[in-house]
Amino acid sequence: MIGLIEAGSATDTTKLLMRLLTPVAKIYTAKVAMSVMSEGLECMGGQGYIEDTGLPSMLRDAQVLPIWEGTTNVLSLDVLRAIQKTDGEVINAFVSYCHNTLGDCGDSVPVRKLVSDLDKFASYMRSEFQYTSDRSARELAFTIANIYIGVLFAKLSSSNPGEPILFTSLQRWCNRDLLPIITVLKNEPDIKTATQEDWEMTMKSYGEKIDQN
Repeated sequence: MIGLIEAGSATDTTKLLMRLLTPVAKIYTAKVAMSVMSEGLECMGGQGYIEDTGLPSMLRDAQVLPIWEGTTNVLSLDVLRAIQKTDGEVINAFVSYCHNTLGDCGDSVPVRKLVSDLDKFASYMRSEFQYTSDRSARELAFTIANIYIGVLFAKLSSSNPGEPILFTSLQRWCNRDLLPIITVLKNEPDIKTATQEDWEMTMKSYGEKIDQN
């Protein structure tokens, strides 16, 4: 996508996808890099904690990603901004691209799961997005990332039928909860109440302690 845009030959759909997926890619890769490096260091035990292995340096480098590339909250709000400023056109482009790509990926169980989840996401964006607040922006961004990664897995697997490990990767990915934004809405249907409760659990008690001092 970047090459097409730099060459001035990108379509409007490509530009919309780029606008949506840029903050999503930064959010997801930064968060995953941190968790993967932490697990990698832990796998090495005490050796992983020693500077000579280079792992502590890599962990510190990973930790800085969700700061320098834009904090998770700021980038999540940028995803919301992209949707709102384009009147949802970025989502329409995303759903259309994913549907078209999956249409060429066969009819396996994980591909059908992806299509089903994509349809659920599209339905959510049509009917429930108005209730999406800043509080659930992270879940929205990770939902988009999960679906897009699944589509990339499906495309890679269908293009390389002689590599069964790719299909296994697709299966395992699709066994996850790919729609955290819908899960959150189901568990906390009253976002306003949940947001107020968050505030009371943190800032209110903090303010009371300041007053007491």
